[in-house]
Amino acid sequence: MSEVHPLLTSQEDLTVAAMMVMGGLDADAVLAEAEDIYERLKPTGFKLNKDALQSISMIMALSDKPVEEKCAWFASLRQALKDAGHKLAGDQLAVLAAFVNVDATIPEIVEQIAAADDELKHRKGFGMMTCGAGLRRLYCAALVLQTYNSDAADIAADQANALVSLIVQQITAAIILAVIIASMSANSSN
Repeated sequence: MSEVHPLLTSQEDLTVAAMMVMGGLDADAVLAEAEDIYERLKPTGFKLNKDALQSISMIMALSDKPVEEKCAWFASLRQALKDAGHKLAGDQLAVLAAFVNVDATIPEIVEQIAAADDELKHRKGFGMMTCGAGLRRLYCAALVLQTYNSDAADIAADQANALVSLIVQQITAAIILAVIIASMSANSSN
């Protein structure tokens, strides 16, 4: 992936490579499938966020379902959440890729994410002024995903969960860093 998309890959991709090796997956086959998924999804609205698309492609490549099925399923889930008023965008979309192996229908998944989102938005710390709708929905999707994979024996699902956790940690760290920088900037201007 780094040879084809050098600006999209970084040290974090070593985690993906390590998980492939530990799971006994053929790295070349997974990377070829990830590239196929990347190219299929690129024209569907990821022109501005290729980093998210790369994460989505890597996560979905870990599933043994056919590429066409995974891509169509992901696009349908993304649109269904948008239509329901619980849209995920940008880096948050990577969590949806992890649902590819979940044994549930898209309406069931959307209903559960929407219910969690509706519940959390009224809780302290999850409103628009604190974490915001996008990050809250990311947490909701990760929580819903965890309920499906609590007993998972499937390596791809476990690896996808690990990637989702890594993504959530990275986003959280970025937000904390932004808040620290903003407060330092505000303090220095006073």
